[in-house]
Amino acid sequence: MTNQVKAFAVWKDVYQVIAAPAHYETVLLLHAVLCAFAYRASPIYEHGRTAKGVFCCLLMALGGGTLASLLMATPPSWLVNNVDLPIYTTGFFLVCRTPLLYPILRTTQPVALAMLDLIDVTLRAMALSAFQAQASKLPTPTVLPSTPNTLGQILIGTISVTGGGIALFWLLHPPSRFTIPVHDTVVCLLANLLYAYNALHKNRVFISQCLWDSVPARLVRSVDPGNDALILALFNAFMDWIRAWADVLGIPTTFKGRRGEADLRALCALFMLVGFLLRPGRWAFAEKKENGKPEKVEKRDLVEKEEESDE
Repeated sequence: MTNQVKAFAVWKDVYQVIAAPAHYETVLLLHAVLCAFAYRASPIYEHGRTAKGVFCCLLMALGGGTLASLLMATPPSWLVNNVDLPIYTTGFFLVCRTPLLYPILRTTQPVALAMLDLIDVTLRAMALSAFQAQASKLPTPTVLPSTPNTLGQILIGTISVTGGGIALFWLLHPPSRFTIPVHDTVVCLLANLLYAYNALHKNRVFISQCLWDSVPARLVRSVDPGNDALILALFNAFMDWIRAWADVLGIPTTFKGRRGEADLRALCALFMLVGFLLRPGRWAFAEKKENGKPEKVEKRDLVEKEEESDE
């Protein structure tokens, strides 16, 4: 009982940090710093190209939400508030046009990036929850009145949190390189699947039915019709194991009302944070020279440069 109380106290702290940030503008500014830092540390950064830099940072930060909004015929957030554009432009100038912030971030990169990633997943979780909620209210075609748009919700949520970075990469590279950052995209896709499954009952029914009718499940059932009961028993045992560990960690397993939605958002943010921290090459660094000064750059940046030179 004591462990559960402690775990619940920890989850309350996580909830306060991730699900309900007290100062949204401060969180947004820190995210702007992260986007500008990622841009300046990448091979596409060009010193002195201010207009290009501001555009790249805005596209990286707001491009996914803008694309998702256009797909749903709603105005993007930066058109209906006076906060997004000024803050992300400020983030670019702080990182790319001041002499101290970028070297400090480079020096403290492992710790700084971990803290900035926490801000990043917080805003991503807020975005995916908002866009999935909007997508769930879209009218269903009359020919399929009983089918929820679960796949549309997952797709819209994934586009909203990954579309900006992918669009920036495609824009600044030859069209033949229509690839995506597989690891981050898969992490965000699974986070959206987790949110959709727990947010609405009709989504749970649809996803469960899809898994039950999938090819692997059919193959198992075709061996012996009695395997249906075995599969259900294994699934129930697995879910009981998940719930038991969730109780130990103090993580809620039911998500009802506004508090439940915030808990689910925090859970998705934690899922993405762990996924990003486990990204291959996340902690690998190599030396690079920029403007004649040696500094550290992530290994994946060098791989991208080598691929460009091969072409």
